[in-house]
Amino acid sequence: MKTKLEQYRSWASGCPHLPVFFQPWWLDAVCPHAWDVGLAKNEGGKIIGVLPYFLTRKWSLSAIEMPPLTPYLGPWYDFPDNLKLTNRYALEHSTQEALIKQLPTCVFFRQRWHPQLVNALPFRWNGFRLEIKYTYCLNLGERDLYADFASALRNNINNAAKKYQVERSTSGAGFYAMNGHAFAAQNMKMPYTEAQFQRLSDQAHQHQVQDFYWAIEKDTTKKVAAIHIVKDQRYAYLLATGRTHDAHSGAVALLIWRALQDLTAEGIQVFDFEGSSLRGVEGFFRQFGGELKMGLVLRKTWF
Repeated sequence: MKTKLEQYRSWASGCPHLPVFFQPWWLDAVCPHAWDVGLAKNEGGKIIGVLPYFLTRKWSLSAIEMPPLTPYLGPWYDFPDNLKLTNRYALEHSTQEALIKQLPTCVFFRQRWHPQLVNALPFRWNGFRLEIKYTYCLNLGERDLYADFASALRNNINNAAKKYQVERSTSGAGFYAMNGHAFAAQNMKMPYTEAQFQRLSDQAHQHQVQDFYWAIEKDTTKKVAAIHIVKDQRYAYLLATGRTHDAHSGAVALLIWRALQDLTAEGIQVFDFEGSSLRGVEGFFRQFGGELKMGLVLRKTWF
């Protein structure tokens, strides 16, 4: 009989709407040998719901946390199409109850759920605390995106375009150091190691789900800014950015604008800025004219 992980790998390979962060290869890259999954099945034995999770240590005890470089997880469903809302909510509730029962014994649980996941009532009923983290999402291809940008943002992009050329690459060579500038500017420690980044980048490159955009000075060919984009069938996500201290303030905006044009041409439907609790970063993302979305963060502590 197949193990839960083997069943999940097989199920994920045939689930085209599964977000990139839920893919087994992604979890293998960011938390190798340290993740597991709950599986909910219908009466016929078909998987209809999953809950992958990262097993780690907190206070020297077993805990479930978010893996490195992974903004979203949570449950995911494979329900029949065209369910009435009343039936879908009932099925979500029974599926979540089944998944909660499969969680291992631990002292702490924290997951940030994908913005598409809005129903966490069974978790709340089971003592989990619900918090909110915001993100901005752009619906691509529906309108003139550039016209909806704040005028100050358009000016910044235009000025940056005079100084820099944009280069697109699927290789992450040099990005870790560039991303380090963003954390250094906030006096923050890098939240992941170069080895973790490289392992993920190699796998994302192999699965053709990532792009890097670089701002390069026209006069000196010096690279001064970069962004890292990952994507699945419907969504693209701004996973990370970075720029040198002397880069033009519009360099990152220029790269995002170029990425939005490419993603629209590729048929990606939604661009997720992946949020930030920092007021300055929120203000920057807001200028792109996206819709503010609420995402759930679930926590529970057992003592």
